Amino acid sequence: MDKLKRIFALLLVLLLLGLYGMTLFFAITDHTETLQYLKVSITATIIVPALMWAYSFIYRTFGKGKKQDEETVADSTEPDNTKETNDNAPEAETK
Repeated sequence: MDKLKRIFALLLVLLLLGLYGMTLFFAITDHTETLQYLKVSITATIIVPALMWAYSFIYRTFGKGKKQDEETVADSTEPDNTKETNDNAPEAETK
């Protein structure tokens, strides 16, 4: 799941950078639709991350992520029984 999240994040970053680059290129070359590209870039800057957050929130709430979150919470509340105790070790004699 983490690998998939990273791939989607990279794709979204590339999409936004592409939009910014396109806007900058057309602004420099004095294209007639530069203002329209700027509006699209600004809108995408706000909407794309918001949609990704909403998607991941819904997935965590209703999808497989909910089971994983419950397991993580259960693991963190269990006592740590990993310490080894040696009940058969001879006790040191005190004088």
